[in-house]
Amino acid sequence: MHKSLSTLQKNNPDIELKELAKDYVVLNPWNDSSFAFMIPKTAKIPSFTNILLLEEFSSILDKKNNVWEFIYSPEKKDKEIISRKFKFIYDGKTYECSFEKSSRYLKFFAESFRLIKSETKTSYRNLRQFKDYYSKEKPDYVKEYFKDRFPYSFYVKGDINAISDKIKFAKTLNFYLSYYDRLSPAIQIFNTDKIDFKTKLPCYTLFDVFPSEINSSSIDLTLLDILSVASKTTDIRLEFIFYFQILEYAAYYYMENEDDSKLRQILKRPDINLNANDYIKEIMEVLSDRFNVHKSSDKTRLEKTIKKFCEIKDIEL
Repeated sequence: MHKSLSTLQKNNPDIELKELAKDYVVLNPWNDSSFAFMIPKTAKIPSFTNILLLEEFSSILDKKNNVWEFIYSPEKKDKEIISRKFKFIYDGKTYECSFEKSSRYLKFFAESFRLIKSETKTSYRNLRQFKDYYSKEKPDYVKEYFKDRFPYSFYVKGDINAISDKIKFAKTLNFYLSYYDRLSPAIQIFNTDKIDFKTKLPCYTLFDVFPSEINSSSIDLTLLDILSVASKTTDIRLEFIFYFQILEYAAYYYMENEDDSKLRQILKRPDINLNANDYIKEIMEVLSDRFNVHKSSDKTRLEKTIKKFCEIKDIEL
């Protein structure tokens, strides 16, 4: 195996290396299995002695030179954002931030880029468009698109090694970028706390094929909206809040519907006029439970809803 690629793997242990007859293959860069690098053995491979590929970012970090390159896009040089350059003071240290031409490392990765799986939330670390840019054989319409464009990255330069929490640094920088420019590009941050796992439910059949017929139920539109947002968020804390909000919403309306059902049953009874006094007591009991602060507390609502609709198999993995 090529010494430089072995060094890259040493700095980034999630990487897997394979050697073919004519090529080297780098699998799982950035701990991302959606693409790989296929490098001809005849290619000139740069030194990766100090290069880190942090899986939380689409970036290339040069530890020795304290240069943190965030992969951006091939862009027209006269676009206003490209001229943006500023100093960012964080924890008493000053960092130089700017858009500049992409590095030789990015060029090397882009030229070696190969798709393996369908696109994920990481968007191939933005390398796909750089692959198209550097490709020597591309259709005329692609050539036309890239004609006046150049490869750009967003750089942060300074004492990067002093940043103990790089996610917090990036989130803080993103806040100020959007504070001064709502349309500003932001640093992509991928949450690695969100673990992929297989669940038994609600995939009731566990078949390998998608069902040919689905018998749908009527689902509250608000719940559908919350579910959609919860499933798409990459922040595990926000995900928990959204899913808990579903429980709260369902609990509130379950209790309301349960009380309404009880009242309807009472009012439908044929002897209600003859035994009005007895039924008034039943109605008052339902309403008392409904408006009693203790009995209608959030805790009670949640408990009753979960007991009514949930079983242990619903939450078993």
